[in-house]
Amino acid sequence: QSGAVISVVNREGVRTWISPSVEHVLGYPPEAMIHVNVLNDPIRDRENQERLRLLLADALAHPGQPVKGEIATRAANGSVRTFEVFATNLLDDPAVEGIVLNARDITDRLRVEARLEETDLRFRTLIEQIPAVTYLKQAEGEQRILYISPQMETLFGYPRSRSLENPNFWWEIMHPDDVERIAAEEERIAREQAPYRLEYRQRRPDGSYFWVRDEAVLVRDAQGRPLYW
Repeated sequence: QSGAVISVVNREGVRTWISPSVEHVLGYPPEAMIHVNVLNDPIRDRENQERLRLLLADALAHPGQPVKGEIATRAANGSVRTFEVFATNLLDDPAVEGIVLNARDITDRLRVEARLEETDLRFRTLIEQIPAVTYLKQAEGEQRILYISPQMETLFGYPRSRSLENPNFWWEIMHPDDVERIAAEEERIAREQAPYRLEYRQRRPDGSYFWVRDEAVLVRDAQGRPLYW
């Protein structure tokens, strides 16, 4: 498995076997890793040594049950790689007689997730400054609201939870004289799946009505399937 290293340690944490893939993943020759106690291995800092110690202790306490942790390890070239590690206590298995550590390199995945989180934060910061309500709505099925900006509360007077929890909320606060017209437009939009612009009236909590302009475009996945408005 690409990016994976499997090793076996005894009850004291001494490594008795390691897969040859360690040389490709971390740059260390397998023979240099054997008979090393992983609990004081210099390829990890103090924090990650403690994480590994706790992981092994958890494995010892739960024989036969895989337990999981994230451990960072320094490669031979000086870079630090983060691994998702599954530890399984097979000390009582005559064919193994050790704790099996299955470590998968997730460094690149974590970097992508961090970038996506940063992008999401920038997106939210931007749209939450715009004096309009921004939303994401399912394109198919119940057409639930997936996200709605805080302006929902200041401009409409309702908590965001109302629209997130109730797919019919927008219809419930729509002016009765607009419902039939907008329902017909919704049917057309569902067929054509084209950008739309609708104008209708909504009811505030105090009973008064106000006009809104609702504009949306359809977002699709890489295969062209509708995701959300």
